[in-house]
Amino acid sequence: MVDIISPNDISTSMFRRSKRSLNEVSMESAIDLIKRALEFEVNVVEIYVDTVGPPDKYQEKLKAIFPKIKITVTKKADSTYPIVSLASICAKVSRDHALKVWKFREGIEVPEDGVGSGYPGDPVTKRFLQEYEPVFGFPRIVRFSWSTAVNALEGSAFAVEFEEEDQPGKEKVVLGSKKMTSFFKAEVPVKKFKRHQFWKDRCIEDVTDF
Repeated sequence: MVDIISPNDISTSMFRRSKRSLNEVSMESAIDLIKRALEFEVNVVEIYVDTVGPPDKYQEKLKAIFPKIKITVTKKADSTYPIVSLASICAKVSRDHALKVWKFREGIEVPEDGVGSGYPGDPVTKRFLQEYEPVFGFPRIVRFSWSTAVNALEGSAFAVEFEEEDQPGKEKVVLGSKKMTSFFKAEVPVKKFKRHQFWKDRCIEDVTDF
């Protein structure tokens, strides 16, 4: 059982308002894999995990979710436990296959030699990263949060800044100041409701004027 996470999903997780680190994405993927195995009634007795981040905290987190299973989280587990080595091979084979059959939704032509392995030292990958759209950058196959991709764009891509514009027809209010007329108005207490995180993440607000 393999869980494939697309580069676009990782970039979205790391760049959205409620950010999730690459370690958190990896942990959630591992947890989902274990849950799916249990749903298929697999008799899971022991779990061995190659850590991302501090192994102790990761192990405690997994034990809290799966208290009846023996769990071992350690560094370089793929060189210590054969079962983790096998999982690493499955992950690499799945990734290589995904790269070969990748469908570019952007409509670009795939180079004859492909996109390479995805490692920064791969000359084929290096050549692929040299071709990008100066405004929108790379296609979805490239993780924008990857430092190698960021460095490549800093060369000649256009810099874009997004500024919050003032709403027309509304006066700017200086914090800590009040209008004189406000002292002659009866203040009616208004019950404030806490906005759901869904609306905060998407910057959605109530409006009365269009």
